[in-house]
Amino acid sequence: MAKANKYKKLISNSIIFAIGNLTVKVAQFFLLPILTLYFSANDYGVSTTLADIVETITPLLTLGIAEGLFRFAVDGSHKNEELLSSGIMVVACGCAVFAVGDLIIYAMYPQSYIIWLIPLFIIRSFKKLLAEFIRGMGKTVIYSLSGIIEAITLIGPAALFLLVLDMGITGYVFALMVSAFIALIFFILVCKPHKYVKFSAIKKKKLKAMILYSLPSVPNMLSWWIVQLSAQYVIIWFVGMDEKGLFTAASKIPALINVISNIFLQAWSISSAEECEDETRNKFYSQIYRYYRVIISYAVCLVVVATPFISRFLLQDEFYNAWTYSPVLIVTVGMGGCISAFFGAFFGAFYKPYLGTITTLMGAVVNIVLSVSLVPFIGAYGAIIANASGYVVIAVSRILYSRKLVKLEIGHTKTAISFVLLMLQAVVYMFNLKYKIISGAVVFVLLALLYFKDIKGLVKVMISMLKGKKIKAQSLAPAQNTIETPVQAVEEACVQTAEEKTETAETLDKTE
Repeated sequence: MAKANKYKKLISNSIIFAIGNLTVKVAQFFLLPILTLYFSANDYGVSTTLADIVETITPLLTLGIAEGLFRFAVDGSHKNEELLSSGIMVVACGCAVFAVGDLIIYAMYPQSYIIWLIPLFIIRSFKKLLAEFIRGMGKTVIYSLSGIIEAITLIGPAALFLLVLDMGITGYVFALMVSAFIALIFFILVCKPHKYVKFSAIKKKKLKAMILYSLPSVPNMLSWWIVQLSAQYVIIWFVGMDEKGLFTAASKIPALINVISNIFLQAWSISSAEECEDETRNKFYSQIYRYYRVIISYAVCLVVVATPFISRFLLQDEFYNAWTYSPVLIVTVGMGGCISAFFGAFFGAFYKPYLGTITTLMGAVVNIVLSVSLVPFIGAYGAIIANASGYVVIAVSRILYSRKLVKLEIGHTKTAISFVLLMLQAVVYMFNLKYKIISGAVVFVLLALLYFKDIKGLVKVMISMLKGKKIKAQSLAPAQNTIETPVQAVEEACVQTAEEKTETAETLDKTE
């Protein structure tokens, strides 16, 4: 891909995802007051737990096939009929397993909302599959529109089923189901995926390669679930559902950082995969990371400053005082989660998803051990410490593992310094100390001094883009790694050790 084109494509995709993600988050912000106004802390905790369970079990029972479908679709050397048909077959089997399990649970605990988890799971699973397929094909506008449609159409049903019909937790499940179904119908009407469904086109070798690529994403997703949510369940066990509800509500504010990060990371997952065979990829990757780090650092700083004000709108009644949990969580998600996700994209791009699994498992273990050790004594603050520690372990380990794939010059010392500065600012806010605003201003200035050259470069890039000029990457050593084909990479990853890294670059047709 030409140098100018790859920067332009990354930025244009980021803009498309920005419009979609911002609209989604605005819709969610309007939804949160409805939920916190209607539900008690206990019922809110139960409803979010149900949604989390469905979200977590989906990749487990579908073998994470949506991730594999996306990566193979990006590659562009495979038949769409073969890819989508394989994905549908795997998802259908997963839905059948979920239905049987859910019916067994319903027989033991006959709550109405449990039975409705079956259609919710089916709809969300197929919607996720089609979404990743469409994103892999480069149809980013349609992908973003589907997210907007799902988020906006969640508000109306939620208000109807909760505020008007007073259906409780079952009403919330209904609302999730209706919005996901509308998004699924949108995909079907606009993209006509049935054109690509041809089960006779499925090849055993390709299906095996997709599953082998996708399988590591299952423990990876489960480990992320542990990192993000295990502390909440430890809180339930040792403190109670009320405290879990407060902690969950406070965790919604760090979602502002995820908005900014996900806007870029959705585009980055495409660009990092497309550029992995380019000889100048190291220059491209390094420059993008430096600018990404600046943006995330400032986003964290500003969101922490705005937290007390945002909370007055987002957190109603008994939930408001939970805002003091948010500042450290914001830094954790921003400097830990966002940086982890950036480097995690390399593992998928180079067909090494198992590296992402290893690093996330490390963070999950740290999170669980610290949660169980600290929550019984200091409550939700113990969960915050455990969460932060888990994210740091994942970020550091991913940076180290990524050195096997790419050679970046990015100055990790600066990343560490900015993390410490932002964490100090967060602690000041968490304990609601005096001079909170001043601490934010000081950190803002110190970040400017720390990242002066990167900020200067970022401004030049923005000006160049506005003027329509080409963007010059900084001069770094060219890449030396060779790239495996999808099937080779997946199959060899299952048997080779760290020392056995002889890779080839044959085409898939020759491999088959």
